[in-house]
Parts: sequence; C-alpha cells; structure tokens
Amino acid sequence: MAYRPENEDRPAIEPNDVSAWDDTTRPFTFLNMYGEQVLIEPPHGPDPVLFGVRGDSPYHVLAMGNYLASMYNAIGWIIYLTNQGTEEHRSRNGEFIPYRNIDLMGIITNVAFNDKGHALITFDHNRKALAYRHLGISKELMNCIGCFAQVWGWY
Repeated sequence: MAYRPENEDRPAIEPNDVSAWDDTTRPFTFLNMYGEQVLIEPPHGPDPVLFGVRGDSPYHVLAMGNYLASMYNAIGWIIYLTNQGTEEHRSRNGEFIPYRNIDLMGIITNVAFNDKGHALITFDHNRKALAYRHLGISKELMNCIGCFAQVWGWY
C-alpha cells in the first residue's frame, strides 16, 4: 500500500505503467489489472492511499510497488500480510455471521443486473449474492438459471 500527501490530488495511475509489471510478476501478483482498467487505485475518496498492489510474494509486491511508488511520488508505503486470495478466510457452508465471509450453495432461480452491470443472483432458498462485473462472469450467469452453484464472499 503506497500513500500520497493528503493535501495533493491523487494522480491517475496509467494502465501501461501497471500492465508491464503485472505481466512480469504474475502469478506472484494478482488482480492488479482488469483488461485496460487499473485495479490498484482506491475509490476516489479523501483517504491518503495512492495505490495497493495485491500479491502472494512480498518480493514481487515490493518490486512492483517500489517502481510505481517512485513513478507517482509516494510519500511512503507498507506491505500488509493478509489472507486475500488464500481462501483461508472462508467459513463453513451455512454459517451466516454478519461481517464474515461465507460459502453459499443452491440453485440459481433468478439473475438481474443493476445499472453498473453487476449481477444480482437469487437462490432457491431466497439467499442472494452479487457478482461484480469485474469478475468477467456476470453475463454468463443468465444461462445458469436452474443450475446448482456455489459462491463465497462477504455476508
């Protein structure tokens, strides 16, 4: 995670600056690009975050992060150890504890799309899930009504 001065506007991170590093460090870094869209930028709020590189290897995250931090004048950075991408945070099927990740299995009974292109999925037991368009599977879900599916995410 790299930081910028709070009193400066957050610069837009150029796709070409990230894509070469993303290609070079994959599979040790992941989900940093989606096609030509840069995913390492945070939402445009008042926070001091400049960008955040995702990866399994601190060496690869450090190489990519150092390059981008110097290019975009970061004032500091830190590497956090998380369980992102490990599935270690997944809970058992059927445990619905607020603010925890869950597994959900069932038959898809309906798929609708919101104005941003995210799929709103309804299961036979009236549980609901959302598939973000960035996953690249949203449109295919229309063909899955009646299919048994397993999803996991945040409750």
